[in-house]
Amino acid sequence: MKAKQTEKQWVQASLLAAVRSNLAYWAAQPAAALRHETSNLHAAVSYGLRLRPTQTKSARLLSQSFEATRTQPAAWLPLYTQALHVKASPSSLRGSLLYQYAVVLWQHDQATEANQAFERSQRFAQRHGLAALQIRSLIGLCLAYSQQPAKAGRAAQTLETILRRTRTRPALRAQASAALGTVAYFAKEHAQAAQHFAAALEDTPTSQAQGQLHILAGLCAHALADIDMALVHYNAAARSLQHRASPAQMARVELLRATAHYDKRTRGQQVRLQPAIAALQRAAELLNQTEQDARSRAQLESLLGRTYTRSGEVARGIRYLSSALELSESSGDRRLTADIFAALHELENKNPA
Repeated sequence: MKAKQTEKQWVQASLLAAVRSNLAYWAAQPAAALRHETSNLHAAVSYGLRLRPTQTKSARLLSQSFEATRTQPAAWLPLYTQALHVKASPSSLRGSLLYQYAVVLWQHDQATEANQAFERSQRFAQRHGLAALQIRSLIGLCLAYSQQPAKAGRAAQTLETILRRTRTRPALRAQASAALGTVAYFAKEHAQAAQHFAAALEDTPTSQAQGQLHILAGLCAHALADIDMALVHYNAAARSLQHRASPAQMARVELLRATAHYDKRTRGQQVRLQPAIAALQRAAELLNQTEQDARSRAQLESLLGRTYTRSGEVARGIRYLSSALELSESSGDRRLTADIFAALHELENKNPA
């Protein structure tokens, strides 16, 4: 009996040593390597959480692997649930896990649960004096509630209060400014949103994030009818995103450029619309490199149809609008279909056969 128990203890000790060694190995790997080894990383965290002596180290590895976990949120949610029940973890680690759990829920389209987790993370950070975590949690709430004005407004107000009294890193302050701008944009407070996006751009280095901020700033300028400034931002977005963004993302920038040129008021429609047509042709080339959905193609062809029509090429415009109508119907977007149908109907009334 004693020999058997000793053998059992040896097996347990060997298993514990193996799990510890595995956790130490993955904890020492660079973040880029973890993104390519998600299945092995998942196994390491999972085994570590099952053994009490390695639970805290496993929870810490999970927190360190946040970027890797975001590629397959459904697979990692159960591990976050387990890790959040590790009572031995320090408050800073538990706070980080709670915030990451909220983000993963949001990416998994579990909006209600994500909002609740962001709220818990914000209260936890406030209770434990974790200012940076509280700011990140409030950023999450601003974005999660961006289209619910009352809730988004409360989160934004709290975030602005904390930013005024807390020294933060430029990158985090830029994220906060972008979140405040998003809340203001959806509240149709475009001038205020533009100020927030401008502040975010000052604190953000040249990167894909800066490109996205230029798009948002351009949308604000466009909403304020400042088309020249909108084009400045859209052009800056194209420069920032070049060689970084996907063809679909670059096509979106070209569509925004085309829309701005289309809406611009200058003498001579022919001159004004040539840049719009050029941008739309670039967007079409970019979309041809991707798997296009019917709605995206319908939006592109609809704008091409309107632009060619306004430039005087009515027959070509009608062909694009007719094609866009078919695509929008197949996509199931009723609002887009109605909009294109109205444009065609108006055109046919002006140009009877």
